[in-house]
Amino acid sequence: MPPPRPTRWVLVYLLLYVGLPLIGLLALLDLLLYALVTGVLGRCYGLACLWS
Repeated sequence: MPPPRPTRWVLVYLLLYVGLPLIGLLALLDLLLYALVTGVLGRCYGLACLWS
């Protein structure tokens, strides 16, 4: 009997349980840094510098 192999569902589960939480965590970190830089330091942050 051959050993089990990864199927196409591995990609779905990987994106759902690893990718989405990672993107959420990074988005939260970006919002915190944005609030810190613009609110506390009064500096321009990210792409907003190009539009202002």
